[in-house]
Amino acid sequence: MLIKVFSRGTGAGYGPVEYAISPNPFGKGERQMMPIVKKGDPQTMMRQIDAVPFKWKYSSGVISFAKEDKPSEEQITRLMEDFEQLAFAGLPLSSHSILWVLHEENGRKELHFILPRQEVHSGKSFNAFPPGWEKKFDVLRDKYNYAYGWARPDDPLRARPVQPGHLALRKAESNRRKTGIPPTVK
Repeated sequence: MLIKVFSRGTGAGYGPVEYAISPNPFGKGERQMMPIVKKGDPQTMMRQIDAVPFKWKYSSGVISFAKEDKPSEEQITRLMEDFEQLAFAGLPLSSHSILWVLHEENGRKELHFILPRQEVHSGKSFNAFPPGWEKKFDVLRDKYNYAYGWARPDDPLRARPVQPGHLALRKAESNRRKTGIPPTVK
């Protein structure tokens, strides 16, 4: 299991919420299973994000499990609770909002999260993932990976023998989109 926070967050609430809850996000193809809203309300989340007056309106990311990881409902619920306690440390429960959506992609479970970047009561800007956020969330990741024997992203046995490189990544992306590789700019 790994935790990733996306680098997006300046647009309207429709984009991240639509991606999370849609069975066919932005016409990119059908998902293997219908997304399941585990916690929160998508419409409320869109409105909350749209109401944020700052440049950075939301944070989003994913907790991604390896194919061999088979988290139970109880484990997923406990993981969500621990994640929220860490992300909103020191804030009362009533002062934050989060949307959790479960997907299954390529035989793997993915738990997407979206939260507005504003503290509810004070209206002040709030960033649950400031620079260096990985240090505290890696502890949470490791706690669960070791406790349940889930795949670890830092496991040397899972490392690729050769990193694909930029050109290989561009080729894979163009194959997925069925487009040619654009010429490199010199």
